[in-house]
Amino acid sequence: EVFPYLRKVIKDINPGNAIELGIGAGIETAFLLQNGWNVRGIDINEANRSNVLSRIDESEEKRFKFETAFFEKIKLEKDNYDLVVGFNSLHFCKRDCFDDFFDEIKGSLKSGGLLVCNLLGKNDEWNIQDRPMTFLSREEIVRLLENDFEIELLKEEEKDSKKADGKLKHWHQFLVKAKKK
Repeated sequence: EVFPYLRKVIKDINPGNAIELGIGAGIETAFLLQNGWNVRGIDINEANRSNVLSRIDESEEKRFKFETAFFEKIKLEKDNYDLVVGFNSLHFCKRDCFDDFFDEIKGSLKSGGLLVCNLLGKNDEWNIQDRPMTFLSREEIVRLLENDFEIELLKEEEKDSKKADGKLKHWHQFLVKAKKK
């Protein structure tokens, strides 16, 4: 199922250039393509390209570009994107590289472009383990966004629910929608 918030966000804007960071199953990328967007998908797993291709028509393929890359090494075109999407993925960037990675995201958005993502909070179950990931407080997220974005939504959620593998996990996440100034 498409991340519900993405449906809500794109119904009010005209399609343009989008990038999805961490395409995984390809659901959001395929949804954007089906709704007229040009989409660059980036993921560490080359096999995820086929997840998108299996969900779209041949006519939509020409608007899809795929790249295999780690977030820590990513370089994005400046002022190129109307929409940056990152659901259940951005936290996989190592913390010591996250600020530079986020600067790449900021620089890639056009003025008026939207960042729609979720970020994991400090109380997330995975933060207890020794994982090379990024967990942020509300204050840290505000600091990342406040100078370059108008924060349209910063919703905190903490709950226990199943992961993709069916096992229960304690989630602490922030849903973010921010418009670049």
